[in-house]
Amino acid sequence: MYFSSKSNRTSRLSIRFYLQTHAFLLVLTTSCLVMALYITSEYRQIHEASLNHLEQTMSIQQLAIENWLQDNADKIKSLAETRGVKEADYRHMNHTFRTFIDNQKDFHDIIYINNSGISTLDMLYQPGIDFSDREYFAAGLRGENDISDVLIGKNSGNDVIVFSSPARNATGEIHGVIVGAVKIDRITGLLDKYQFGNSGKTYLVSRNGLMLSGTRFSQDSNEKHLVTSQGFYNGLHSGNGTDSYTDFRGVKVLGSYRQINHGHWLLMGEIDESEISEPAHKQIYLMVVGFATIILLSIPINRFLSRRLLIPLDALAFGAQKIQDGHLNYMISPNGFSNSPRELQELCITFNQMAEALQSTMNDVNQANLALHEAEERYRGLVENFLVGVYVLSGQTIVYANQCFSDIFGYHSEELIGRSILDLVIPKDEQTVLQSITTKNKDRRTSIRYQFHGQKADGSTIFIEAIGSSYLQKSKLIVMGTLIDITERKKAEEILRQSHDLLEKRVKERTQALAELNDELVLEIQERKKTEEDLRRIESTNRALLNSIPDFMLRIRRDGLCLSVKPPAKELKIKFSAEQLVGTNIFSFLGKDQTLQFSHYMNAAFDTKETQSYEYEISADNSTRQRECRIVICGEEEVLVIIRDITEQKQAEQKIAEARDKLAHIEKLSTLATISAGIAHEINQPLNAIKVTADTLLYMQHTNISVTPADIYNDLKRISSQVDRIDSIIQHLRSFVRQRQTTNLQPINLMEPLSGALSLIEKQMKLHGIKVMLDIPATLPPILGSITPLEEVFINLLANAMTALDTVNKPDKHVIIKAWHEGNSVFVEVLDNGPGITDTLKEKVFEPFFTTNLESNGMGLGLSIVKSVILSFSGKVSVRPNHMGGATIQFTLPTTQSLLNDGRKVL
Repeated sequence: MYFSSKSNRTSRLSIRFYLQTHAFLLVLTTSCLVMALYITSEYRQIHEASLNHLEQTMSIQQLAIENWLQDNADKIKSLAETRGVKEADYRHMNHTFRTFIDNQKDFHDIIYINNSGISTLDMLYQPGIDFSDREYFAAGLRGENDISDVLIGKNSGNDVIVFSSPARNATGEIHGVIVGAVKIDRITGLLDKYQFGNSGKTYLVSRNGLMLSGTRFSQDSNEKHLVTSQGFYNGLHSGNGTDSYTDFRGVKVLGSYRQINHGHWLLMGEIDESEISEPAHKQIYLMVVGFATIILLSIPINRFLSRRLLIPLDALAFGAQKIQDGHLNYMISPNGFSNSPRELQELCITFNQMAEALQSTMNDVNQANLALHEAEERYRGLVENFLVGVYVLSGQTIVYANQCFSDIFGYHSEELIGRSILDLVIPKDEQTVLQSITTKNKDRRTSIRYQFHGQKADGSTIFIEAIGSSYLQKSKLIVMGTLIDITERKKAEEILRQSHDLLEKRVKERTQALAELNDELVLEIQERKKTEEDLRRIESTNRALLNSIPDFMLRIRRDGLCLSVKPPAKELKIKFSAEQLVGTNIFSFLGKDQTLQFSHYMNAAFDTKETQSYEYEISADNSTRQRECRIVICGEEEVLVIIRDITEQKQAEQKIAEARDKLAHIEKLSTLATISAGIAHEINQPLNAIKVTADTLLYMQHTNISVTPADIYNDLKRISSQVDRIDSIIQHLRSFVRQRQTTNLQPINLMEPLSGALSLIEKQMKLHGIKVMLDIPATLPPILGSITPLEEVFINLLANAMTALDTVNKPDKHVIIKAWHEGNSVFVEVLDNGPGITDTLKEKVFEPFFTTNLESNGMGLGLSIVKSVILSFSGKVSVRPNHMGGATIQFTLPTTQSLLNDGRKVL
C-alpha cells in the first residue's frame, strides 16, 4: 500500500465508525420521523374528529334551545292576542290560560299583570303579587316581547325562565302584560337528549358563572356548580370558540362554548382529553414495537455495505488529509480502486484533477486576496472615519452602517444590521422615505435627496437630511448614501424665525401704541373743547326731543297712582287731559279687560326687571287704530308707560313683508340656474328610455319583424310611464317655483322635503365634486311644517354650501345632513368642510341682501329666506364653525307632540 499501516488502521476505524454510526442514525432518524409524523397525523385526525363531533352536537343543542325559546315566546305572544285578552275579559282569560297550561307541558304557570304591576290572574298561586320591579314587566309596557334571564320565582322560589308579551286592547293600547313561567329543568331535558362519548357533557352557565343545568356527572339534577374555567371566561369575552382547559371537576377537557339568548347564557360542551388521546396511545405502542424490529434488522446490513466502501474511502481520506496539510501536489494511485464501484473510481480521477487545478488556482487566489485585503482595509478605514453617516440598503433593510450613522441614532452598528430603515423613521414620514428611495429608472442610478424626522434609540426625535443614489441589482433595490443630523440647524432656523417675528411684532405694537396715544390726545383735546358747548345744549335738546315725540307718556306708581304726564300729539286723540290724570288712579279710567291686561304686564315688568310691551286696538272716527303700550321700570315702585299709535307702522310692515316675499320668489327663480343640471339629468333619463323604446318599434316595423299586440302594448305602457315620470318632475319644479302662499301646518316626514330638494340639486353638487351624506334615523317623529317651504330651505342651504365649497381646493368636498330628536323638537344640521365662518359674520349671514360671494348671481336672500321659513314654523336657526373647518347651520322644528302638549290643533 502507498500509505502506512498505522494511518490505514486509524482511517479505516474512523470511516467504519462514521459509516456504521450514520447508517444507524439514518435508520433511527427516519423511523422516529415517520413514527412522529404518523402519531401527529393520527392524533390530529382524532382531535379534529372529536372537535367536529363536539361542534355538531353544540350546534344541534344551540339550535334546539333557541328554537325552544322562540317557540315558547311565540306561544305567549299568541296567547296575548286571544280575544279574551283583547277584551280584558278575566273569565274568558282564565279559561284560555287553564286550557293553555293543560296542553303545554313546558309552562307551569301563566300570569296576567295589570298596568300597575299587580298580578290579577294567576293559574298556580294567589294573585296580588307586585311584579313592577321586574324587567320583563317594563319591557311589556314598552310594547316589547321579552325572554328573561334565569330568575327566582316570586311565588315558587324555583329557578324559572319568564316569557312575556304586552296585552293590548282592540285599539292597540297596552292594558297589561301576559307572563309564562318555565322551570329551568326543561332546558336540562333538552340538553340530555344530545350526549356524545363516554365523558362528553353539555350544560348552561349564566354570565355570573352559575351552572343552570345538570350534567351526567352531577349526583343531583338540581346540583349547581360555580363555573370558573378558562373556557367560561373566554366565552364571556369572545362569544363563540373552542379551547382546552380544566373543567369544574378539575379534569383537563376539550371544550366548546357559545353565547345564546342574546348573550344572557353560555352553552358549554366538553369531552375529557384522556378519552380523545386513548386511541393515539395504542397506535404509539404498536409503532414503537415495529420500528424497534426494523432497527435491529438494519445492523448486519449496515456492516456488509460499509466494508466495500472502507478501502477506497480510506485512500480518499488520506489524500484529503495530505492536501489539508499543504501537500497540494499529492496524487492518489488508481490501482487501489480497481475493485471499487465505478463512482469511486471516477471520484479518484476527479480528486487528482482537482489537486492539479487547486495548486494552480491557489497561487492566483493568494495574490488576489492580498490585493483585495489591502484595498478593503483602505476603504473601510476611510468610510468608518467619515464625519457623516454612511449606509447601504437592500430594499428597506440596512446591510451596512458606519460608526457615525450608528452614533446619530444612538445604536451599536451590530444592532442596525438587518433592521428596516423605517424602524428609524417616525410613522408620519415613512411614506416620504419610501417614495424617495424607490428608483424610477431600471437602467441607471437615480440620485436622491430627502429629509425626514428620525427616531433615536432613546425615543427622541431628530431631523435628518439624506443624500445618495438608488438602483436595481438583479431586480433588488439597492440604496447607498450619506445622512447628517440637522436638528440643531433646524432649531437655530426656528429660533431665528421666531426672533424675527417677535421683533417685527414688537415694532408694530410700539408704533401702533404711539399712534393710538397720539390719536387719543387729539380726541381728548377736541372733546374738551366741545364739552362746554354740549352741556349747554343738553337741556334744551332734551326738552325739544321730549316735546317732539308724539307718544303719550305717564309715570305711574305700582298701585296705579299717576305721578306725571307728558301730553301726546293731537293725532293720538287721548280723551283725558294731563290735569285729570295726575294724582288720580288710572285704573278708574280703564275698563275691566284693559285693567287686567295692563296689570298683568306691569307686574311682569316688576318681577322680571325687563321692559314689557303689548299691542291693542281701539275704535276712533269709524276706524280701527292699533296702539302699542310699553312699560319700563324707572324706580323701585314706579314705571314709565309709553303709548304710541302704530297703525301706519303695521301697514308699512305688511307692505315690506309682501315685497320680501316677491324678492324671495325672485331669489328662488335664480336658484334654478344652480339646480338646472339636476333637472336636465332627471328629464334626460326618461327621455332616453322613450327614444330607445320608440326607435325599437320603428326598426322592427322597418325591417318587417313581426310584433305582437302584447309587445306593442308593453312598449307603449313603458313610454307612458316615462312620460308620467317627466310630468312628475315638471309638476315638482312648478310647485317649487310657485310663489309661496300662507300654508297650514301639517304633520310631515322630514325625508319628504329633503328628498325633493336632493332630486333637484344633488346632480349639480356631484358635478361640482361634492358628496352629500345623510345621517337621518328612521325613528325620527313627524314634524309640523309644510313640504314646499322646507324644500326651499334645504335647497338654499345646499346651494349655499356648494357656493362655499367652490371657493376651496380640496380633493374631498362633502356636505353632511344630520337630524335627531330631543324633547318636543327635531334638530337638523347641515355641515360642510368649506372655508368656514368668522365670529363677525355669524350675526350678518341671515340679514337680507348680505353675501360674501360677490361673483354670485344671487341677491343674498338665501339664508334670510331660510330664517323666515324656520321662524314661521316656530323654530330656531343658528350658524357656527365646525371641526372640519367649515360651517354648520342648525335649525329646529317642532314635532306634532309639542303642539298637542300646547293644546293647539294640527291640520
